[in-house]
Amino acid sequence: MIKEKRAFTLAETLITLVIIGVIAAITIPQIMIQHQKEQAIIQLKKVYSEFAQAAIMSRIVNSSYDSWDYSLSNTQFFRTYFYPYVTTSSKTIQQAQKEDIKYLQISGQQETSLLIMRAQGEIVELVNGCQIFTYPLDYTGTGSKYTRKCYAIDTNGYKKPNTFGKDLFMLCLDSELGVVPHAWDDGEPSNTPKTREKLKNSSSYKYNCNKKGRGMWCAALIMHDGWQMKKDYLALRDIKQEKKQ
Repeated sequence: MIKEKRAFTLAETLITLVIIGVIAAITIPQIMIQHQKEQAIIQLKKVYSEFAQAAIMSRIVNSSYDSWDYSLSNTQFFRTYFYPYVTTSSKTIQQAQKEDIKYLQISGQQETSLLIMRAQGEIVELVNGCQIFTYPLDYTGTGSKYTRKCYAIDTNGYKKPNTFGKDLFMLCLDSELGVVPHAWDDGEPSNTPKTREKLKNSSSYKYNCNKKGRGMWCAALIMHDGWQMKKDYLALRDIKQEKKQ
């Protein structure tokens, strides 16, 4: 006896499609977030490696980091000790505001206080599209007792989101530590201990890496977490905000 094959009813088909749609709505944004995190980490790793390699090559020619001239302006310091060891595109040095790009804190507010991001700043653009921001004054501050220089690094150039903690990070050259992520408040030594909780929540200047912070310590947090962006690093609403820009 041949059994009669039973087809799905229209109602059953619609219910199945609805279930598939709900699952997709839940999982796809999470997949997108994870993909963006992985891409950001890959780009940051690449830039950090290139920056560190340039410093090591420069040290071979210019002796140890503590012998470098930290009285030079931020821009001149980069030109003297890094510029010969990074491959740049034909755009090399440009005014940071030439393209009318707005740079944001991780909170989403425009970053206007950081000296290196102001209108007089300049950028070095590498062949891979990464941009390194420099400033024609002593970024460490007049009379600073710490010998270090810090640079904002945009891992994908003018492309959005142009936001600290997402594609903008801070890397520094310290006379004792070499290339390190920014992880101290103004006036603190570069080797000031920072727990994960402190990197997220405890900066007098809001450098900390959370949704209400400015995001300058985000590279340090990523490295502290073993080159990961953990679940509490980037919220779903941040991705949605970027799409609207």
